[in-house]
Amino acid sequence: MASNQRTVVDDAYRQGTATASTWTCNKSDYDTVSVVHHGTHMIDVIFDAHFNAVKVVPINAGWGSTTDRCGIRKITDGAGISTGYRELFNC
Repeated sequence: MASNQRTVVDDAYRQGTATASTWTCNKSDYDTVSVVHHGTHMIDVIFDAHFNAVKVVPINAGWGSTTDRCGIRKITDGAGISTGYRELFNC
């Protein structure tokens, strides 16, 4: 199944890994999906016991490029916990 930025986190949660363009998501344990852009681990998305995304944890701000900033918003929107790059990385 092909993923896009809005489905990539949920697809990885179900399948273990998923990619959308230059974004890769990997389920790292039973409740966490790591989101990587161009080799940089940028955020983790945490799920609850009911399989709902409940929290975004900032890891690395990356380059701060347009694709970083826009991609984070699209990915978190798709996971149901809309959070922007600036909110996560205070910039």
